[in-house]
Amino acid sequence: MTRILKPAAIVAILLPLIAVPLCAQEESPRSKSGETTEPSIPKVTVIEPGSEPRTELRYKFQPDADYKMIMEMSMSMAMELAGQKQPKTQIPTTRSIMTMHNKEVSSDGNLTYEFELTDTEILPGEGVNPLVVNLMKQQLDATKGMEGSATVTPRGLTLSADFKLPPNVTPQLRSMMDNMRQSIQQMSAPLPEEAVGVGAVWKIEMPIQMPQMKLTQVATYKLTKLEGDLAHFDVKITQTAPPQKMNPPGAPANIQVQLESMESSGSGKMQLNLTEVVPTSEMKIETKNTVSAAGQRVKTDLEMEMKIHQ
Repeated sequence: MTRILKPAAIVAILLPLIAVPLCAQEESPRSKSGETTEPSIPKVTVIEPGSEPRTELRYKFQPDADYKMIMEMSMSMAMELAGQKQPKTQIPTTRSIMTMHNKEVSSDGNLTYEFELTDTEILPGEGVNPLVVNLMKQQLDATKGMEGSATVTPRGLTLSADFKLPPNVTPQLRSMMDNMRQSIQQMSAPLPEEAVGVGAVWKIEMPIQMPQMKLTQVATYKLTKLEGDLAHFDVKITQTAPPQKMNPPGAPANIQVQLESMESSGSGKMQLNLTEVVPTSEMKIETKNTVSAAGQRVKTDLEMEMKIHQ
């Protein structure tokens, strides 16, 4: 007998998957608690070098600097289940605060920094499903105190990342923290090797391995303004994924989840101080998925907005 899932239950299963577009990083081995990962290097291609004068953009990291990163994410999801459109689900807005410390800068300019997730919260909002709120609150509360370190080059390429997971983590929490680790690895924006000027355009291509799925991302940066160490960018992102089996944490063991299609696109603006790892950015992205689960075909249209600032 086919098990029929209610819309709220499907949202709970899909919730760990829907934040993929802005929380992803290039393919790297999955690590256990305390292990160090070595991300593959993304491919950076200059499309347009921009106007003269041109310069090699490089981070100029400062040792012993302390700062914080605040990330706010809001989402809404429209869903079609078995051909029937469901009311739009409002996902609670989340805020995460991370403290960061520049431990040391090597002679070749590589920065090793330490980080700790000190606070998370769900912001008040109307029309939010209590099931989703409770699920997210449990997951977020368990991530507090998460810490680690990473090493990044003057071009913004992450060489390694050490991420300490709490002992005896649940599959749901491990999935969330794997995604967060990958976000940390993607913190710094990769810069082109070549000298560029205002108006320059380059793209960053990377395969992405999430705990639940694999996809390909292309991010395009346009340098709109450069004033000393302060660079301004317009950013566009596209993502695609082939059909594949998915592994959503928390899904019942007898339910198989199959991704039939995924397309994602978005844009925003970024401001980068070349003396710091953390950018200031605002991104909006829309992701359309078709997923099969428990004999039911589910189409989702996710709209997401993410803000990062200090």
